Amino acid sequence: MCHTEPMKSSYHHGDLAAAILGEAIAQLKSHGVDGVTLRSVCGALGVSQSATYHHFKNKESLLQEMAVQGELELTRRFKAALLGLEANTDEAAIARFQALGRAYISYAIEEPNLFTLTFAPGSHGHLLQINGESMEILHQTISQLASRNLLRSNNFEGLALVAWTTVHGFAQLSISGMVEPEQLENLLATMQDVFIQGKAKS
Repeated sequence: MCHTEPMKSSYHHGDLAAAILGEAIAQLKSHGVDGVTLRSVCGALGVSQSATYHHFKNKESLLQEMAVQGELELTRRFKAALLGLEANTDEAAIARFQALGRAYISYAIEEPNLFTLTFAPGSHGHLLQINGESMEILHQTISQLASRNLLRSNNFEGLALVAWTTVHGFAQLSISGMVEPEQLENLLATMQDVFIQGKAKS
């Protein structure tokens, strides 16, 4: 068990919260959610376990903040994927849509434990990021397709939901090894056939 008495530490108050979160995420990536404990985190940082309670009252509150960081990472990847891609042609608007799919799958494959935590059920999955910035980016990207009259359906919200759940399902299957990541391009091509109408398909 970690020391319950104060230990000498070089962390300032705000720095300790960031350090705890960073170490917890590092342990999550290496050992999964079951491998993250306040004891292991404070042990790695050389601080008292009681010090962590000033920032995270229990493991659940720590997992909640880790899930927030997972959403922020997805948003960062989405923005990076769209960098330099302007929706100024039909082809470019479609390319932006596909870029988000690739970024989503890459995140799941490269960081499976953080990805899974971000969308996990239960109290630390309260973020189910339908209102997160990453979902706003997806909606904006589909809206750009709609503004160019490229969508087969006027059900904008429905298409966004289908796009998200389809790619998310592929991501989960990729993590479990039930599909090969190389099949992503086939998925994106099929989604384009389902969603996109007109000359931009060809």
